Amino acid sequence: MRIIIKQHIRKIGLSALLLGLMVGIILLTNYLTKPSRERGIRTAITQVLKTYGDGDTQLGDKVYIPSTGFSYTQVFETRTKGSGPGLVFLVCITGSQGPYPAIILYDKKTGTHFIGLAGIDGTQPEPELWGIRPTILSSWLLRIQKIADSYGEIK
Repeated sequence: MRIIIKQHIRKIGLSALLLGLMVGIILLTNYLTKPSRERGIRTAITQVLKTYGDGDTQLGDKVYIPSTGFSYTQVFETRTKGSGPGLVFLVCITGSQGPYPAIILYDKKTGTHFIGLAGIDGTQPEPELWGIRPTILSSWLLRIQKIADSYGEIK
């Protein structure tokens, strides 16, 4: 009886050790690739802002907005010559073929605007051609407007 219990304990211990090792590898990989991932996100946002925005918007520091959930983790401060400070959001908006990384710009004077889709080369068509319905886009714009208004003073 004791031999069977020892065998089960060894199996459970080995399984727990392997699970802990896999979780450790995943966390280490996430930690080591974070700077590269941040650079890629910044590059994608900057490229969309330059190509489809007004061209004068400069990307600033990353912003953490508390109590907004996982969908709003990629938020950056912006500076525009004519409008002043603002925020740019990278959010995944669901279209007919799946989620698309959308760039949405906010400033206090003009509100929220859909700028374009990140990672899509060539001419940027209207979001409806990617299967993003106007109702879906307007609901995202409204949510981002509320979040940005509650953020407080933009530096």
